[in-house]
Amino acid sequence: MKKSTLYYIWLTLGIGFCSTKVRYIHKLYSDISKLYEGSEQELRLCGVFTEHEIDKLLKTDLSAAEAILRRSEELNFKVYDISMAEYPDRLRQIPDAPAVIYVSGELPDFDSINSVAIVGTRKATVYGIKTAMNLGINLSKSGFAVISGGALGIDCAAHKGVLQAKGTAICVLGCGIDYNYLMENKDLRDAVARTGALVSEYPPGHPSSSHNFPQRNRIISALSDGVVVVEAPIKSGSMITVDFALK
Repeated sequence: MKKSTLYYIWLTLGIGFCSTKVRYIHKLYSDISKLYEGSEQELRLCGVFTEHEIDKLLKTDLSAAEAILRRSEELNFKVYDISMAEYPDRLRQIPDAPAVIYVSGELPDFDSINSVAIVGTRKATVYGIKTAMNLGINLSKSGFAVISGGALGIDCAAHKGVLQAKGTAICVLGCGIDYNYLMENKDLRDAVARTGALVSEYPPGHPSSSHNFPQRNRIISALSDGVVVVEAPIKSGSMITVDFALK
């Protein structure tokens, strides 16, 4: 694990998730530790942080980031920050690229494979479930990695299709990978981690919340060459993923 990861976790603890400032900091500092070591003067000179963010960063000790890294190691999660070669370049290109991603399983090389996101409603019809599963099977057999969000309904059906075809399933979560959310999907998540990867920008133990999932959807669209909405209301998280994909 690179030293830079510790400081990018510290940055996230200070300014939060889904910030457009991460890419700026990444471009400005080849060694992000200089930002931390420069203390208040450096935080002000870089010209990007609000007074609230500066205050939060100054009060955030590295020990909190160290605890997250230790917990990740205990859980056998891989942790990639935006400066690392293992971090997908296509994810690095979006305006609000995550500073850090946590991975259980093996992250494929998204920059050299084809990938499709399959998303849709939790309240799927029988037809929707069947369609999502068949798409997962057939895309996997055609060599695509298939990405979804692990929710009940369309997401689960897509993941199950990929697993049936022995393809590469990627599940992007809106909480810490180990967080006790939707545990009725635990066996499915474990299977995805064995054959593909569980991915989250949230550290171990981070709870789910209503605003996490729209944020999570930008990662699903960024990792995908295309997004397929199988079945969803006009106002839904799936259509938020479409908006991200169009952008």
